[in-house]
Amino acid sequence: MIKCFPGTRIHRPTAEYIQCSQHMRNEDLMTRSPGHPLSGEEPGNEHRGTPVRFIGCCGAYCRTCGAYRDEVCKGCKLGYDTGRRDIPKAKCAMKVCCYRDKQLETCADCPEYPACERIQTFHAKKGYKYRKYRESMEFIRKRGYPAFLRIADTWNGACGKLS
Repeated sequence: MIKCFPGTRIHRPTAEYIQCSQHMRNEDLMTRSPGHPLSGEEPGNEHRGTPVRFIGCCGAYCRTCGAYRDEVCKGCKLGYDTGRRDIPKAKCAMKVCCYRDKQLETCADCPEYPACERIQTFHAKKGYKYRKYRESMEFIRKRGYPAFLRIADTWNGACGKLS
């Protein structure tokens, strides 16, 4: 663990946490013990990580997604850091590239994002949610995770309005 601010710790330091101080300005992003009000975890829940862990590599936001809340979906990245889920078995090519290969939290952290065929093809699909996922990635790249999380926590689904 790396101690970042008094009383906060990061359990899985990645290049993005170490190199990108803009993402570390807000204490809400630091991992706390399960059950802490800002940890994004309920007591006894095995999900470790920051609220950023609830953002899918593509820009979906699991924490407000109906499928995740109804326990139909396990979340985009949750469980891989604890070993409960096996990343080599992941079917999502973006997740494998972003989370396993590059060890980033989301594609927004990737310097190759603007030219990445995989994510750009995904965001170009027809449908409201794909456009909203792209908007989420662009928002995060411009304004950072703290600003995104403040807005995303008000949504009623995996995507929503960013203004």
